[in-house]
Amino acid sequence: MALARVKVWAAGEVLLASDQNGEFNNVLNNPIDLWSPALKAANMGGFALFFDAAGTVSLVSVTNGIAIVGGAFDEAQGADVASAATLNLDTATGNLVDVTGTVTITAVTLSVGRERTVRFTGALVLTHGASLVLPDNANISTAAGDFAIFRGYASSVVRCVRYSRLQKQGAAVASAATVNLDTATGEYVHITGTVTITAITLAQGRERTVVFDDAAILTHGASLIMKNGVTRTSVANEATIFRGEAAGVVREIGPVSKKPTRQVLTAGSGATYTTASGAVHLRIRVAGAGGGGGGTGGTGGTGGTTIFNSINAVGGSGGTAAALPGIGGTGGTGSASFRAAGDPGGLFSAAFGGSGGGSSFFAGAGVGGSAAAGANGATNTGGVGGGGGNASPGSGGGGGECYELLIDTPSATYTYTIGAAGAAGAAGGGAAGGAGGTGLIVVDEYYTN
Repeated sequence: MALARVKVWAAGEVLLASDQNGEFNNVLNNPIDLWSPALKAANMGGFALFFDAAGTVSLVSVTNGIAIVGGAFDEAQGADVASAATLNLDTATGNLVDVTGTVTITAVTLSVGRERTVRFTGALVLTHGASLVLPDNANISTAAGDFAIFRGYASSVVRCVRYSRLQKQGAAVASAATVNLDTATGEYVHITGTVTITAITLAQGRERTVVFDDAAILTHGASLIMKNGVTRTSVANEATIFRGEAAGVVREIGPVSKKPTRQVLTAGSGATYTTASGAVHLRIRVAGAGGGGGGTGGTGGTGGTTIFNSINAVGGSGGTAAALPGIGGTGGTGSASFRAAGDPGGLFSAAFGGSGGGSSFFAGAGVGGSAAAGANGATNTGGVGGGGGNASPGSGGGGGECYELLIDTPSATYTYTIGAAGAAGAAGGGAAGGAGGTGLIVVDEYYTN
C-alpha cells in the first residue's frame, strides 16, 4: 500500500512538535510503503538491493539486465498439473511442476516470455503443431521421468526448447513392414522378430540407435536408404544407427557392427558363388591346382586352372621321370590386385630319390619318395605332388599360380571353377609320383566401409 498521511493540514493551523514527530515516525516505521505504487520507476543510483540482514545476497543492475550476487535464484516446485488436451502452465504454482496422467497434449497455455520446466510422470503423446512447436517438428511419446522445458512466445505459440529422456534405452520394438521409431520410448532400442522391414518412420532430424535381436531383412529403397545401398539381413546383436531426413526418408548412417564372414570354395565347375547379404567388400584369394609329381614311369599331369569371375589362376605343370621338375603355374588372364607364380617342383636326385613338389601361397606341397611313391599335394592348396623314388626317380610337380582380388560394391553372384589336381606320374618299373593339390578359392566378406 502507499504511505498515508498522518494528518491533513489546513491553512492557519499551528504545527506542534508532536505532529511533526508523528509524520517522521510514519515514514521511518513504514519504509516499504515508499516503493508503492510499483509502476513508478526508482533510480538505484548504482546501489544494490539487499535481501538478507547480513547484506550478502543482493540484486544488482548489469548491462541490459539484473544479477543476483551472493546467492542462488531458487524456483519453487508447484503443485502437480493434470495432463489435458490444452495444458495450462500459466496457472502453475511454480516454475517446476509434474504433469500427471496420460491424456494426449495438443496445446500448452504459457504467456510470452514465461518458462516452465515439466517432468512427466506417465506415458502420453505431445502433438506437434503450429501452436505447440516440438523438437524436430514431430510428436513425442513421453515416458515416466522425462523432462521438458517450455517457453511462451508471441501469438499464443509455445515452444519446447529442450526435451530430455530419463531412460535412453526404450522398450523393444517388434519388426514390421513399417517400423515406427518415432514412438520409441528411448533413443536406443532393440528390434525383435524376423518380419521383413521395408520402411521406417522417423521424423526429420531424429536419430535412433538400434540393436537387432533376430535375423530380419532390411530392404533398401527410396524411403529406406540402407548403408552402401544394399538390402541385407540383420544378425543377432547387430547394431546400427538410423536418422530421419526430409520427405519421409530414413537413412542408415551406421556403422553396422557385423564381423566379416568367409566362404571357402573347394569344388565346382561353372558353379555360382552368392555374395553374402549386406556385404560391401570382398577379398578373394585364388590358387590354381598343383601339377602331379613325376613317377619312375612317367610325367605327372598338369594342374587345372581355377577361375573366379573369368579371372584365371593357372595350374602347375607335372614333374617328369628322371628329368626336369614341373614349372609353377603362371600367366593367368584377367585383372587381379596381385599375382604370384607357383613354385617349381624340386629336381630329382639319383642318390636320394624323388623330389618334393612346389608350393602355392596356401602351401601344401607333397614330399618326394625314396624307393617309394611321392606324397600327394594337400587338397585345396594348389600344392603339388612329390616325385616317386627308385633307381630312376621323378621330379616334383609345379605349384599352382595364385592371385588376390579386391571387389568394392560386389555383384549378387559370380561364376567360379576349381582347378582339378594334376595326376600323379605312373610308377612304371619303380614308384609313382604324388598327385597335385586341387585348386582353392577363399572369399572374405566385409560389411562396413
